[in-house]
Amino acid sequence: MHKLIKYEIKDNFKSFIGTFITMIILNLVLYFKLGDWRNESVFILTTLVNAATFTVVLLFSIGSFSKELYKNRGYLTFTLPIKGSEILVSKLLTTVFWFIIGSIIAFIFQYSVLKSIVETEILMHIGKYFNFITIISMIVIGIYSIASLFIIIYFSITISKMTFKDKKVGKVLGFVVFLVINFIVNIINKLLMRVFPQTFNLNIDVLDKVSIWTNENTAITTLADFNIATTLFGILAFVSFFILTGYFLNNKIEL
Repeated sequence: MHKLIKYEIKDNFKSFIGTFITMIILNLVLYFKLGDWRNESVFILTTLVNAATFTVVLLFSIGSFSKELYKNRGYLTFTLPIKGSEILVSKLLTTVFWFIIGSIIAFIFQYSVLKSIVETEILMHIGKYFNFITIISMIVIGIYSIASLFIIIYFSITISKMTFKDKKVGKVLGFVVFLVINFIVNIINKLLMRVFPQTFNLNIDVLDKVSIWTNENTAITTLADFNIATTLFGILAFVSFFILTGYFLNNKIEL
């Protein structure tokens, strides 16, 4: 498994590193425009640069999986003594890895520019309440969200490959399948929330007894509420798509 992950990172290294270098250069150019341009404008442009970078990372990650099914690289991958589930795990882990790298870079520049807009004292006070549990919870939720998105994308690409061998038709079908799945999942989630409204929360304290904006000590707490039924359904859907995609890769894909 580790060799597969290592190969996956090495194969896409230049593309992702080139993207992140471009991201850093553009962010540095914008950072040094602070004072010359309106700081709010620089913040907005920085946000757009970071958003564009994540879009490119998204497309590269999708392309990496698509190449396994539509290009000659697939002949090498599928002749190795590995299971479809191992291919999926390696793809998901490397995708999460690249998104984490991008998130770290984006946070550094976004925070640096934000300091020019918001008083440092306020940022430091807010930062005190992002404790270990809060940070870990946000990271876990972020990783789960990325993995859930990409397992549906991988499933859609696999289904399209099984149906049409033509690359152009397959890509269009894959996109349609992705949209249909998300539409159905959203409907099911809404129905579950109506029938089973019970929730649980992580009680993530972001601010506690903040006295910067008011003379009185005010407790401001952000509660991360999760519907129990939709959370369980989301986990079940993730596992199901993972198992089905792994099975199709093992038994139904013809290169």
